[in-house]
Amino acid sequence: MLSAAESARIWGDSISERLKSARSLSDPALAAVRGDLCEGCPVPVWPYGNATSINPLLVTLGASPGGSPSGGDLGAKPLALPTAGVRHPHTTYEDRKGFWGRIRMLARTVVQSGTTPGEDSYALFGNMNLDPNRSGRASDVRIDPAFGEWVLRTIRDKLRPRFVICLGLKGKPEAVRLLSHAFADFNPARPHVEQVLECYRGRRYAFQEWDCMGPRGNRIKLVLWPQHPSRSPFTNPEIWRGACREFGDRHGGAMRP
Repeated sequence: MLSAAESARIWGDSISERLKSARSLSDPALAAVRGDLCEGCPVPVWPYGNATSINPLLVTLGASPGGSPSGGDLGAKPLALPTAGVRHPHTTYEDRKGFWGRIRMLARTVVQSGTTPGEDSYALFGNMNLDPNRSGRASDVRIDPAFGEWVLRTIRDKLRPRFVICLGLKGKPEAVRLLSHAFADFNPARPHVEQVLECYRGRRYAFQEWDCMGPRGNRIKLVLWPQHPSRSPFTNPEIWRGACREFGDRHGGAMRP
């Protein structure tokens, strides 16, 4: 078991402390953390589409891993266990629609300080999904409530990120219900903050944000991102880059170097 002081450093708001503490874990301590993360998972672990370190500051959350795998990807199978102090190997993935390239840009933009190189940003980043099966359209995903609940509990209580950015979940009623059950401060009809996407002048898009608290006293900003990264207007690289920059400029200061 980790001491209270160790837990505070590993899952605190400091970029450097999260990295240093994760890297200093002994093999038995890391095995215990991983065992805790895997507890109760309804499918063989670690589930496909859930690539994360043990203590990400930023988690992106989607409905499913998507339907545009890389050419050499032969099927949805369990991934490597969550990493400690280094990026998860699956975060190097290259899908045909460029989704992974976009969320890596988001991670680099948000999880950074003056001395944080890209690899360290990725070491404090995770991408999770409410369903481990591939689907090219969020509307076609049928979320197993038991799996979705496990994912959200794992994020809220064990990964303990500072930010959870939901991608393509606004129009997914079962996902919104699961979020409402997992986060008491989340009311989909009443975001705490709604910030218009300034870098796009067409249809109105906005960041909807809620300030939530985990049962261990960990603060989590839950965000419904304006649109899924693989859909218009974010198929335009400049608009995606602008959205990442807008969000990072507003919230990067919530994480200490």
